[in-house]
Amino acid sequence: MSNLPYNPAGLKILLVDDVAENIRVLTEALRPDGYQLALAQSGERAIKVAEHFKPDLILLDIMMPGIDGFEVCRILKQKPEFKDVAIIFLTAMSDIDDVIKGFDAGAKDYMTKPFNEREVRIRIQTHLQLRYALQEQARLNEDKNKLLGMVAHDLRNPVGVIKGYMELLLDAQYEADELEGIHNKIFNVANEALLLINDLVDMSAIENGTLKLSKNEADLEMLVLEKIKHHRFRADQKHISLLMEGQSNAPFVFDRLRVGQVIDNLISNSIKFSPKNAKIKVAISHANGFAKVAVVDEGPGIDEPAQKTLFDSFQTAGTQSTGGESSTGLGLAIVKKIIDAHGGEVGVESTVGVGSQFYFTLPLDPDVNKI
Repeated sequence: MSNLPYNPAGLKILLVDDVAENIRVLTEALRPDGYQLALAQSGERAIKVAEHFKPDLILLDIMMPGIDGFEVCRILKQKPEFKDVAIIFLTAMSDIDDVIKGFDAGAKDYMTKPFNEREVRIRIQTHLQLRYALQEQARLNEDKNKLLGMVAHDLRNPVGVIKGYMELLLDAQYEADELEGIHNKIFNVANEALLLINDLVDMSAIENGTLKLSKNEADLEMLVLEKIKHHRFRADQKHISLLMEGQSNAPFVFDRLRVGQVIDNLISNSIKFSPKNAKIKVAISHANGFAKVAVVDEGPGIDEPAQKTLFDSFQTAGTQSTGGESSTGLGLAIVKKIIDAHGGEVGVESTVGVGSQFYFTLPLDPDVNKI
């Protein structure tokens, strides 16, 4: 069997058979697994129920009065919404020609009557797992295409800017203050490109299941102070006040490198979306066995619909940065994966026109804080 996640509860199966006893046997076999079941005892009724019920899988009898199973299958498979829905024929026939005819109509499998309960459950599970795998592969392919498109677009810009500034340095003489300004711009653009590359590498590791934590005792307060110092230069460029509030009581166990990456991301985002002369506060607190770090800014804020998807891949707040900085839409998704792996939580509280607070928690108990 597949190792892919499989949870039958809530998945929908349509049972189509004109014999009530067959419907009863299938229902008794499948209901304990938690499937949602819908019933139809004719081909015409099956089509109507399928369109309304939108099943994940259909068990379809072949020999029925009126429209037979072959025709029902052909009709449903012509509809885009049923293209990937597995249809399993139920038949008492053993003629290979009828089996082939079923596959030609669009069926994925067949089962013969009388039913073996274990066989019914295993075949259904196999097809539903296969459908999940195909959907997951489609999602991964879509994400890969987004990544490739984003790399082509987002890396072209900073590399082009760096190239342009380097050409200026080669073609002309500048005073010391002018050189400093050009060097700072090159540094900022190169840093954006590096952040993009790091996000892509980390997301790839997360998708492949190869992102691992290396946890040791570390001081969260010292880490926050270090990250504030690291971002002071960018904050000063926009005349933003960046300060820490609160303190960490004592060192505890976490992955210092990855949590530092989380803090980097949250502070960087706050600077990116804060106006000049604003204030950003990084607050540390403890409650109920968890340490909490909150980055509070005075940016444009985020509306409620956008808040619900911010920590998904390729999602952004829909607001423009105040200094022209770019965004991959991957940073907050990576933040969530890292904090989830620690057994903590991430969240956002925001009011449009006032500002935002992005926060994460880490369990202080090393028995909870484990991957």
